[in-house]
Formats: sequence, structure tokens, C-alpha cells
Amino acid sequence: MTTAGRVISWRGHGKTTFANLADQDGQIQLYFRQDVLGDAYGLLAHLDLGDVIGVTGPLFRTRTGEPTIRVESVELLTKSMRPLRWAKKRRWMSRGAALRIQRPEQRYRQRYADLAVHPDVRAVFVARTRMIAAIRRFLDGRGYSRSRRRYSSHSTGAPGPGRSPPTSRVDTALYLRIADELYLKRLIVGGFERVYEIGHDFRNEGLDRSHNPSSRCSSSTRRTPTMK
Repeated sequence: MTTAGRVISWRGHGKTTFANLADQDGQIQLYFRQDVLGDAYGLLAHLDLGDVIGVTGPLFRTRTGEPTIRVESVELLTKSMRPLRWAKKRRWMSRGAALRIQRPEQRYRQRYADLAVHPDVRAVFVARTRMIAAIRRFLDGRGYSRSRRRYSSHSTGAPGPGRSPPTSRVDTALYLRIADELYLKRLIVGGFERVYEIGHDFRNEGLDRSHNPSSRCSSSTRRTPTMK
């Protein structure tokens, strides 16, 4: 078996070493023996948590029934220059590592570290991707056409009451968009009867960590007059 991933735990016992290798789909235990690897066993002394390695070897189960790779060859693929705050194996397997980065500001500013350490956060990103794909399949199957447009424009859209839209200035004044429906209606005027857009909008109102409308789906359909 050949696989690759990020080292998230390390347990050395003299001439044998156990480690856990993880990727976006899960993790697996590694078993290193000096008499099997020979001179390559010395590479383990230079590995750190967060390093990405590739290993090859047969798969077996330990006495506790855990799937394990008996490593016969190991290769360093990417070096981690700054170690991440990995959780202990027990916490990683049960509840994830949600308590390892406790400062909310650090989690939001260093999103890559938040994703790398917290499996539950990665699961949200995967669910979001699948949800958007499901919405697109649903609308595409009903004859809707997807629309895409730039994030800035010369008009403000529909700002909230008493709010001003975010602006940007290059050669001319531009506004970061806060609504999608005005442009979808223009497509209807142009002859498209069913259009939609999964847009990224910029808020011009207050928000908090539980209010994240940066992505939403807007759709418009031409209404056919009813004959009386």
C-alpha cells in the first residue's frame, strides 16, 4: 500500500516508532522499524508534526484492531517550517481538535491553521461545497441558466435603510455589490426567462460570527400574464 499525508502524532520507542498520518478523508497509523527501513530510519529524527510524507508498506491490524501500515519506505514530500497545534490522538479521534486554537481572532485570521487542526471545520467546508453543487443541479435541471458577474459596479444595488455601500476607487468610483436581483432582472429583459446566480455579496450592515451571508443563491423567473 502506498499513501501520503500529514504527520499529526509521533510516538517513538527506541528502534520502533508509531505515527498517525492524516489527509482530508481520515487518518491511519504508521509503524516504523529500524531493521526494516535500515539507514532510512534516520530520516525520522528530522521529521516534525505537520510534515507531509509518503510511505509504502503492507497493511495489517494491531492487537487492538487498528489499521496500520508497516512502513517499508518513507519519503519527505513537504517540510512544515512552523509546527501546528495538533491535538492528542484521543481528542482527535473523538471530538476533533476544536479546543486547540482557543483565540477566535487567530482562527479567523489564520484560516489555514484552523482548517488544518480542526476536522469539524473542514467538514463544514465540504458540506458547503456539496450544498452548492446540489443547488446548481436542482436549478439546472429545471431549465435555469447560471449568471456570473463582477464584484464591483457603477451602481450600488439596494442598500439597507440608513446604510452606505462599501466603495473602491481606481480611475472611477466603484461599489462592491450587495445584491444580485437587479442584474438578474436585466437578463430577463434580455430574453432569459429563468436565471440564477450563486453570488458573493459584501455586507453594509452589522454582522457577527453567526451571521455570514457572504454566499447566497438568488433566482428570477419571468411571470406570464394570466388570461381572464
